[in-house]
Amino acid sequence: MTGNLLISLLAGVLSTIVLFAVGSEFAIALGLLVAILDLIPLAGATLAAIVVSTVIFIETDWIRCLIVIGFFVAYQQFENHIVQPLVYGRTVQMSPLAVLCAVLVGAQLAGILGALLAIPVAGSVLAIVREILRYRHDTAAEPS
Repeated sequence: MTGNLLISLLAGVLSTIVLFAVGSEFAIALGLLVAILDLIPLAGATLAAIVVSTVIFIETDWIRCLIVIGFFVAYQQFENHIVQPLVYGRTVQMSPLAVLCAVLVGAQLAGILGALLAIPVAGSVLAIVREILRYRHDTAAEPS
């Protein structure tokens, strides 16, 4: 949960900076909207990008709208492939590759719900395996 909040905060702050750069009068409100919608796994960032891009198109012009769309496409790739595995990996003490694989497998098996539950399930399995290995190591080290 804390990892998701951190990622959403990052998305909101970076979006606000870009929206200020393109001259939006609603940069702070739209950045807050991005942060809130980014809490929704898988679809939230895309929904935020659609809403914000539409507002920028109506508020300014199509060139600035394309800049915002380009930012969201680049940021979503950065978030999905770099930020999420690193943040989730540190919060559940798993390697970024394991986090990415867990999310992909969870999404394939059970869709959005599977993607939501993939990291906690993988973290739990990892903790159980560590405890079993620690128990086996401790019992093997005891003299008979």
